[in-house]
This record gives sequence, structure tokens and C-alpha cells, in this order.
Amino acid sequence: MPIRTNESSQAKDTAAGITVAASSSVRPKIISSNSLEPNLLAIKSVDIFAPFAFTTTEYGQINIFDMKNSKPMKSLDLKCPIYWLHISTGTPKKVLDTLESDDYLQHLKIITGGLDAHIRHYALKNGMFEHTVNCRSVLTCVAGSKKSTEILYIGSRTGNILKYSPQTKKWTTLFQVS
Repeated sequence: MPIRTNESSQAKDTAAGITVAASSSVRPKIISSNSLEPNLLAIKSVDIFAPFAFTTTEYGQINIFDMKNSKPMKSLDLKCPIYWLHISTGTPKKVLDTLESDDYLQHLKIITGGLDAHIRHYALKNGMFEHTVNCRSVLTCVAGSKKSTEILYIGSRTGNILKYSPQTKKWTTLFQVS
């Protein structure tokens, strides 16, 4: 399966020998709205923001599933390498609980990280790219909470753990392997 390389900034995954494109200004393509195309690529990451499940592939596809109705909702092609995703919101839970599924999704943000060492923010409302932060290391995994004052803890290929604030869009090295 070909790898998308339509941007000039590229990163190389030396372990897999794969070159992928980094994209920070491309609007994600919505692949389908109510049904998903068969996804032949392995799922790299899963995040649950009930009542939805979000999955991602290494090559930039994000699938959204409605867990209440056991059905796929939509799929986005972000056109950049993704190892993990985190779903975030600044909207209070009391407000989210009163919304229907399409309105609910309008209040969520997608935060991703991957091979090219960038953390990226996307608005789920319109699929638009919002912000990128270069962390200077391949980002392999994430842990965090769904609170509005969240802090994300991000693992890197070099063994470091980064502390990242989606609100300030700043990171620090919490633990560094020497």
C-alpha cells in the first residue's frame, strides 16, 4: 500500500525503513460520513471519549465509532504519521451530556503524535489543523486524563518521557534517559 508523501517535510522511521510525510497545513479529508471504507492498516492507537471510540493508523487515518449504537461515524485522513491520539475538550461534562452525537463531536479536539516528532492539534468540528509543536523526538505513546486541566505524558523512541500541556501547547522533559 503506497504511503502518502505530498508534503515537503519528511521523517524516516529507520526501524521500519519507511519514509512518511509531515503535514501541518493540509485540511484532513473526510473519507466517509456514515460508513467506513474497509481499513486494511493496523490500528496504532485507541482513545475512548464516551460515547465514542477513536482509532488511528500509522499513516494518518482516524476512525470514529459510536459505541452506543455500535456503528462507525466517520473517518478522517490527516495525511501525517500518527503513533497515538488523544481526544480533548474544554467543554464541561454537564454540557456534553445534553448534546446529540453530531453536536457532541463539535466540542472535541484531536491531539496526535508520531514519527515526525510533532504534536498536532485538530478541531473535530471542521477537521482543520490548529497547531503543531516540535518535540525533537519520535513520539511513541501517550497517557493523560479527560479533565479540562489535563496534562499529557508522552513517551519517545529515545526513552524520554515528556510532560505536555494542550492548553499552553508547551512541553518539558519529565524523565530523560542518559
